[in-house]
Amino acid sequence: ICVVVFGVGVLREYLTTDLFETSFAVEMFLASVALAVAAIPEGLPAIVTISLAFGARRMANRNALIRKLPAVETLGCTNIICSDKTGTLTKNEMTVKEILFNNTLIEVTGNGYTPEGKFVRTGNEEVNISTFELLFRSSTLCNDSRLNHNERWEIFGDPTEGALLVSAGKAGFKKTEMEDRFPRIDEIPFDSERKCMTTIHKVNEENIAYIKGAPDVILNNCKYISINGQVKDITAEDKKKILDVNHEMASKALRVLGFACKSLTEKYTLEPEEVETDLTFIGLQAMIDPPREEVRESIARCRSAGIS
Repeated sequence: ICVVVFGVGVLREYLTTDLFETSFAVEMFLASVALAVAAIPEGLPAIVTISLAFGARRMANRNALIRKLPAVETLGCTNIICSDKTGTLTKNEMTVKEILFNNTLIEVTGNGYTPEGKFVRTGNEEVNISTFELLFRSSTLCNDSRLNHNERWEIFGDPTEGALLVSAGKAGFKKTEMEDRFPRIDEIPFDSERKCMTTIHKVNEENIAYIKGAPDVILNNCKYISINGQVKDITAEDKKKILDVNHEMASKALRVLGFACKSLTEKYTLEPEEVETDLTFIGLQAMIDPPREEVRESIARCRSAGIS
């Protein structure tokens, strides 16, 4: 509109006067600029703020709080939401759901940190869990977390390690009792390069190292495997079966940990190259952080609104 006003004014002056002066063109330019400025009201910032405040209030009535008013406008054109998972979409309560021990895949029931649940094979056949002591001994001793009950069950420490304590608790194995029977005498902390953690304990006057970590790393360092209390050489076929189970667990979005042990001499050195080689494979435990019940509906509503 400003350009049209400028053009019409200059054209009219040119057609109606014998002498066209450039000063008139300058005056028309200033008039056009003034028109552009006048087209935007002085009260616009206040009007926009009030409009956004109304939007924020309507959102607050629907349980959506925002810190900055322009977020109302931004949310109106959102097509992708990037969300944190742990504690937002999930309960932040890691829970062991499956176990591989003695070449048998076991399902673990129960959710959260309450140590109540069953161990069943395919077809809901309950398992004699007392034979699983070696697996739960390694998962509770090679562990820096604590499971306490104070009005409700709580984990102090890493949630992944806490899930292992809950799993052992469902089988009747308590960390405090295990530590009294098999005191820790040394440890090699977890390292992101080694991808495992090792603790060394006195077991019947013998030094035993218990190792937990990434299944592939654990398997690569294993020379033996424990089956039904008997230790034998681990074969390539054994490793393939274990890795296949690990892959299947991981495909279900489960976090998988492998467990192993090793008998040490009295004069062992606390070096990973000595302690974490020629291990005896014990088993796998796979866990997941269960989703919040209301998440399914929330995601469905976002998708129906065209949001990914």
